[in-house]
Amino acid sequence: MSDLRGMLAHALLLVTSALCGCADQPIPVAAARDYAACDAVDWPQLRAQVRGPDAAAAFPRLLELVRRCPEFVPGHDLLQDLGRRLGGEAESAMRAYYAKRDDDGKSPVTPYVRARLEPSPARRRDLLEEALRREPGAWFASRELGELWQQSGNLEAAFESYERAVRLRADDARANLGLSRVLSALGRGDAAERYFAAYLAAEPDDEAVTVELVRLQIYSLGKAAEAEPRLQWLLHRRPDDVSLWMDEAAIAWQRGQQSVAAGHYRRVLRADPDNVRAALNLGNLYYGSQERPDAEKLRDWPKARQAYRYLLSIDPGSASGADAFERAVSVPARLRQIEAVIGAPADPRPPSVSDL
Repeated sequence: MSDLRGMLAHALLLVTSALCGCADQPIPVAAARDYAACDAVDWPQLRAQVRGPDAAAAFPRLLELVRRCPEFVPGHDLLQDLGRRLGGEAESAMRAYYAKRDDDGKSPVTPYVRARLEPSPARRRDLLEEALRREPGAWFASRELGELWQQSGNLEAAFESYERAVRLRADDARANLGLSRVLSALGRGDAAERYFAAYLAAEPDDEAVTVELVRLQIYSLGKAAEAEPRLQWLLHRRPDDVSLWMDEAAIAWQRGQQSVAAGHYRRVLRADPDNVRAALNLGNLYYGSQERPDAEKLRDWPKARQAYRYLLSIDPGSASGADAFERAVSVPARLRQIEAVIGAPADPRPPSVSDL
């Protein structure tokens, strides 16, 4: 039976290696023991309780759990995160427990849990490297090193650490999330998408990460069909989230549904009249390009002119970054092109939202 488990683990590592695009690299050696195993039957209930309104009541039970299962890494992660979140006596009790934890010089868990509480990045790195020296298959230490490198801006080193963690433990949610974010930052959106999905398979109720994946799919990958089911799930939970209405508009635009996209942007502006991006996108939606047929210009450019003029009436302080450049440079240039074709508006007053 142990041989079968070993063969299955090796097969899983090969599959993960192929997903990473790194088949030419050596397969990391799996940990000698399962640091994600504990016989605590109440572990799922504890995880759920920590995420609910009664999180403080879970703290003493978590402390008892890690005493019972001292090598159980997910329990330590949750205890440390909860202790820091609660602060006060809970954090003091948590830190006191780890300060007194014995170190036999063999377990990678002890330097790992100490690293997670260490304020010095250099000392934190030393502790994590010690954990990996003791146990090269300690995926949790590789994952934590990835977070450390990511925080310092060293994305290549972060990628290597997260990749190793995922290859060692393909179902580790935090490692998959870290890898997805680093890949996204490195411009590897297609690869990032897979690891975002792997994270959400483990944490399906994480709305913030679902938003990240939806926006990667819409704006970087142009995958409206893949993004829409998750977007509708988010809208069901957050029906008044204006930023999600913007995402709805973007999907309609990608599909060539001009009137549907315009309707979403108008809805945003009715709820948030100073939304520069909504006004800009509405103008761009109708502007299209200079190379459009004259019939399309005559049909759409009056609407583009209204949206752009409305945009210029919004307080300039509402725009930043690329939107500020568009407002200051690109939009006035497009208005000049529009008016050269269809003329100036009959009413010089800025339009209102109801005029768009």
